[in-house]
Amino acid sequence: MRKTRENSLSGDVPFLEGEKQYINFQDAECKASDLQLMYCGKERCHPGHKYGPNKRDVYLIHIVYSGSGTLCVNGELYQLSAGNAFLLYPHTLAWYEADLKDPWSYFWLACRGIDADSFLSDAGFSPAKPVRIVHNVQDLLQYINKILDKKEFSLEHQISRVAYLHLFFANLIRDKESDEVKGLKQTKKLRSLSHDVREYIDEHYGEDLSIQFLAEKMGVHRAHLFNSFKMDTGYSPKEYLLYVRMQNAKSMLRRTKRSVAEVAFQVGYHDPLSFSKIFRKKIGMSPLQYRSMKEELLYNRETGEYLKHLYS
Repeated sequence: MRKTRENSLSGDVPFLEGEKQYINFQDAECKASDLQLMYCGKERCHPGHKYGPNKRDVYLIHIVYSGSGTLCVNGELYQLSAGNAFLLYPHTLAWYEADLKDPWSYFWLACRGIDADSFLSDAGFSPAKPVRIVHNVQDLLQYINKILDKKEFSLEHQISRVAYLHLFFANLIRDKESDEVKGLKQTKKLRSLSHDVREYIDEHYGEDLSIQFLAEKMGVHRAHLFNSFKMDTGYSPKEYLLYVRMQNAKSMLRRTKRSVAEVAFQVGYHDPLSFSKIFRKKIGMSPLQYRSMKEELLYNRETGEYLKHLYS
């Protein structure tokens, strides 16, 4: 008996029993629907090879595959290398040039459309920030190669080019979003490390603390600790340690009868003279002058709080 087409496929149906899927996309916003491919290409440039200065009437993206070069957009220079992507906006004066010793190889794609500007914004570009880093260069290059392979004017090739264009941008946007997630994770790690360092300094400010010691205590490289702490707080660990020491010294001078030498020792200084010099530099007066200042409470009518005020 002759098998029907249905029977011949029945042994390899990729559906679970009773499975049903349905999604209605007709009302979904789709910026990509208006995106039009104008041209694309790739090139391994000769040393010093230069384009421009000129203006274009399309959005033109370049992604550097290897080597290095210089980009100038509206008079601002960028030194670029592998993994950098740059976008030239329509009617923007720009030129770019391959390095003389290590000329770049790059690939490019030009597009336009009513929503192209906002679409490219989703991909991480803006007139103020026309350069960004991409991590999936190889993936993006494969779509350029696929577009170049579909060079005929047949309907099949035309539809394929449009599909690869959208896949190119989907990957570019995914790369940007992945970068943002990594950035958030990195920020959390940075803040966690900074918090641990601050907490340790707050509890051990009277001890001999150094960047190297703190780095070993936290299990990180000293350069990583310094940069992370500085990025999160705006201060170096040394500056924060000095701040904590001075705050505690002021408190001891006002609330205890310890001598200046004892206060100095308590906040980590073995030499009272060095402590007094640093105290005067940071607070604006000597430890004894600070101690002799009188204190009163002032009532703040706006907040209803009592505020401590020092005067001589």
